[in-house]
Amino acid sequence: MKINNDSCQRLIRIALVACVSLAMVLTALADRPRNMGVRSVRTTPATRVAAPASLPAPPAPSASEVGAITALVVTDVDPGAIVREAGRYAGPRPFMGPFDAHDTLNVYVVAALDRAQLGDQPFDQVTTFHLPDGSVYESRVTPVDPQGSPGQTIERPELAPHPVRVALVAPLGPVAAALPSAADLGAAGDQVFTSVILPVSGTWITKHNLYGTWTAEVSLVRDGEVFAAAQTSFELGNF
Repeated sequence: MKINNDSCQRLIRIALVACVSLAMVLTALADRPRNMGVRSVRTTPATRVAAPASLPAPPAPSASEVGAITALVVTDVDPGAIVREAGRYAGPRPFMGPFDAHDTLNVYVVAALDRAQLGDQPFDQVTTFHLPDGSVYESRVTPVDPQGSPGQTIERPELAPHPVRVALVAPLGPVAAALPSAADLGAAGDQVFTSVILPVSGTWITKHNLYGTWTAEVSLVRDGEVFAAAQTSFELGNF
């Protein structure tokens, strides 16, 4: 086949254009990053947020408020009955457990308090009973007035719609003498006590077999501040 000059020149121009285009493509490929599989994404620099300043620590309790609770004891005898008999108590010897829930009408949490560290101003005693699994069975707030008088009541709508009886403190000496030595109350000295009752037999405890190691936690609160706290454990079972 015979190719004239015009055809030849056209083929040459096409070849030159193809070569230039190929060279441009190869140059562009050479300039691309090697990690072609990774797509570059422009991000806005993160704005650093300063951590909030830590909250100020609550003020430490004053020296007169440290250790106001010297001991917690759980017994099956009403300590008030011991005090009322003024050293002539002749009732059953107090027992400190483990308690047979079906044979124990009530248990009493006795909080021994150092009178000097307790002060004379009224306070609330918050007593919380924890089940063996750690959940709360009952929490009770008891207004206490170290200078109160028998039969005293107070209006506390947040606790009850009717006037609430104010608990008093009583000398610990007679109770300490009646309790077994295992109570380890030490020298009663200028100690007083409060007590909180927990009904046992015939309650949900026996009806629902809530047996095991219970925890009684006591906190003393004055003007919204906890100034003393302690806890103890006791056994309720079906023996």
